[in-house]
Amino acid sequence: MNRLQSQEAVLNVQLRKKRTRRLIELGGLVSKAQLEDWNANTLLGAFLFIKEQEVNAIQLEEWAQKGGMAFNEGKA
Repeated sequence: MNRLQSQEAVLNVQLRKKRTRRLIELGGLVSKAQLEDWNANTLLGAFLFIKEQEVNAIQLEEWAQKGGMAFNEGKA
């Protein structure tokens, strides 16, 4: 029983670290897009607006290309 609890605790730590890393990445994206000055309500409203739109695969690909170009510009 202790072994099972120990494994569960390790898994929970791993999941928490993975979630923390993802949240840090998302914060980095906000910074990369130069949106740090937007307050939390504005950012969330914008994200919800995007989520509510009917986005097709072509639009997602265009966004991915634009994002890729922005990342490449930052590495130069």
